[in-house]
Formats: sequence, structure tokens, C-alpha cells
Amino acid sequence: MKKFIKSYGGKKICLVTEGNKAKPLVILAHGWTTSKNGRTVPQMRDAFKKAGFATVCFDFYGHGESEGKFKDMILSIGIRNMLDVAKFARNAGYKKICMFGSSFGGMVSLLSAPKIMPTALIVKAPPSFYIKCMLANKEGKKFSEDCRKYTAYKTAGKIKCPVLIIHGTKDDVVPISQSRKLFKMLPNCKMIELKGVTHDFTDVQNVRAAKDAAAFLAGVVRI
Repeated sequence: MKKFIKSYGGKKICLVTEGNKAKPLVILAHGWTTSKNGRTVPQMRDAFKKAGFATVCFDFYGHGESEGKFKDMILSIGIRNMLDVAKFARNAGYKKICMFGSSFGGMVSLLSAPKIMPTALIVKAPPSFYIKCMLANKEGKKFSEDCRKYTAYKTAGKIKCPVLIIHGTKDDVVPISQSRKLFKMLPNCKMIELKGVTHDFTDVQNVRAAKDAAAFLAGVVRI
């Protein structure tokens, strides 16, 4: 079911829910400049559904079918979007909420998890903090200044649920060293390193990552 909910600045963000409310729910957050209909989220969604989970996929502010101007998008707005989607899910009656985030969506998930308190969390190639070279394709000063306020290393100790990190060893955008450091800081974490994989997963690599993610959730969350 497609729905629009109000988020930052009163702008509406688009989300699509699938599955029975009696099932555990996975909130899926896409990466920068893509959408809920990009390559990663649909494959993850299908794998989670096959494993018995309900799903909600959404578009960040200024992305996909959501309102807002892309040039105004910053990390703080992404966090607000995620919190609003989680609030919607709680109000809709979902009891167990899990989270998945890819790249930018992964960092948003890591930063918002202490407030949402998910049953489980999966992140794929997430920045733990933005270094200069990672800001090259962003919208400049406003985004950069906002990013300086955040690092996933500070929130890691507050994330008590089981966490899975999936990261390619040849990631050319987000250094895998960030995830290796984050892995050591998370109280309950598993990390899968995909040898030779860059930041932009191929379809085959996405399918593999989706199978790993679904298997992890099935192992730590009671359906």
C-alpha cells in the first residue's frame, strides 16, 4: 500500500508497505540519489518478504516520489525522515521493527537506531562519518557542515540489537576501514566482507547480499 506521510518541513515522503501487521517489519532506507525503486531496496525487500517479514520502503526527502528539493537534502533531514517512518509503523500496529539501510541510508539507520530501538539492524556499505573525498558528489557546503555533527562511532555503543554489516573489500566510495572500526564498537555485531566488491554492487552481488541479510534476520528475529 502506497502512502504519503508528513515529515521535515511539512513535506510529504512516500512509503510503500507490504505484508501482515502481525509479522516483524523491516524498514528499508535507500542510498544517496537513488530511491525505494533502485537496484538495492527491491532485492532486499523481496528477500525479507520471502523470509516471512513485512516491509516498508520509503523515499527520502527530495528523492523518488517524496516532496522537497534534492539540493536542500542533508543528513539531519534523512534522520528525521527515518524517525517519522518508524513512528508511522509503530502507530500502524507493527510490534517488532527491524531496519535496513544502504550507504547513506545505512548511516541514517545507524544514527537513528538508538531512538527507534529496532529488533535488528542491517547496513550495507554505510559511512560511519563523511570524509572529504566522500562529499564530492554531494550538494556542497550545507551538506558538509551538517555531516560534521554526526559520526556513527558515537552512537554505536547505544545500539544493543543484533547488527549485520555488509561491505565490499574494494569499496571505492566508503572505505571498508570505517566498517571494520564500527564492527569493533558495536556490542552485538556480525560483519560480512565481500571480497573484491566495490561500492556499487552488481545485480548478482546484490542478490548475494540480500540472501545474507535475510538469513541473518531469520536467525535473530522470531517470526
